[in-house]
Amino acid sequence: MSDAFLSHSDAALLNRNLVLRYIRSQGRVSRTDIWKSMAISRASVTMIVRQMQESGLITEVPAPRSEARRRGKGRSVSRYLCLNEGSRLMYIFEWGSRTLCLVNLGASILDSLQLSFPPNCMPLGFAQVVLQGIGELRKKHPVDPEALLGLGLVMPGLIDSRSQTVLHSVELGWRNVDMCSLFQTAFGNNIFLERTSHMIALGEFEFGMARTFNHILLVLMENEGIGASVVVRGDCQHGHNYMHGELGHIKLPEDVPCSCGQRGCLEAVVRYHLMRNGNQVDDALLDYYSMAISTAVNLYDPGIVLLSGRLVRNLGTENRDLLIERIRCRVTDGHLRDLTFGICREETHMGIRGMSAHIFNHHFAV
Repeated sequence: MSDAFLSHSDAALLNRNLVLRYIRSQGRVSRTDIWKSMAISRASVTMIVRQMQESGLITEVPAPRSEARRRGKGRSVSRYLCLNEGSRLMYIFEWGSRTLCLVNLGASILDSLQLSFPPNCMPLGFAQVVLQGIGELRKKHPVDPEALLGLGLVMPGLIDSRSQTVLHSVELGWRNVDMCSLFQTAFGNNIFLERTSHMIALGEFEFGMARTFNHILLVLMENEGIGASVVVRGDCQHGHNYMHGELGHIKLPEDVPCSCGQRGCLEAVVRYHLMRNGNQVDDALLDYYSMAISTAVNLYDPGIVLLSGRLVRNLGTENRDLLIERIRCRVTDGHLRDLTFGICREETHMGIRGMSAHIFNHHFAV
């Protein structure tokens, strides 16, 4: 939301969302904490807090006993404000694990269900299975429509999250699939579609090992493909055409055909080598990975590089260390960079939590 030429109502909404995000990020705050930390008057804070309490977004909790003892008997003790996590709910589906979840505003998974899809599942069949799963969760956990923020879909491939379209997914075998048309009857316009690697990266930024970094590069390495995602100060980078991060289509000096119609793409070469080597990553593949990832590091200059996916988990500690060392050796002026590496171990969980943050950010935009 731009702060240029804001109407009074827009400014009030912006301030509410700023305060809500601050409470969410801090966990528990006093009214004094809010007006001291933010450029909002005491009177405005009082009004915003009252409105959010009335809508159920926040709640008050007693101060810790340690503070009560410190203030002494007979002296008033502050009450703290915190996010009312159960006030809003969302459904999130993650394709990699075929998991459908009911998630609250604090990104906690309240319940989950494993879904089963037929081979070569087409979009209509996919939607039917997901909606049936939502129906099963609703029987166990009735949800007030006023409290429902929407449906999030964490999916593989090229995703245009502006139009909620799967542009191309090799894994799914889909092209130009409008996901809104599949779920609009049940969820209206509250349908959120993002690619898997983006949501893992956002999950790590909000809740995981990348919380202290502003610039994140995540590389998702799967047998089916390789993708890169960049998060800058909490925003997933998409590119002008929403085709950002296609690391798997970096060209290598090998004459291997790719599903994109070209030859020598990294992910096609990876699949070819894995097929020849019994799904084992050989030294040549480690070298190709290091070339591609170091190129991404040189382009984006992240503070942390997160390596994720089944191929990373299957490498073993020795080969993971070797890959990281080769990446460092290929990065320009690597000795001058403040560069951290991390291995993601909870991709499904972080992808779901990342989507919950994505939906939260949409509904409470600043």
